[in-house]
Amino acid sequence: MTLAYSNTKNISSFSEALLKLQGMIGYLESKQAQELEHGAIESYIHDEGHEVLRKLLQPTLFRASL
Repeated sequence: MTLAYSNTKNISSFSEALLKLQGMIGYLESKQAQELEHGAIESYIHDEGHEVLRKLLQPTLFRASL
């Protein structure tokens, strides 16, 4: 089994966090985000980043409870 296949199960547990992070990156690359002021971008990253952290914590706690 190659490394790419052996990590598939681990990644799937965190797929919601990965999707959220990819969405954030997409937004930050957008023209709309580039027109925002520094403080607005910082607030966006803080708020949405907190959600990414929550989505990382959930599967971690679930695995620990098994």
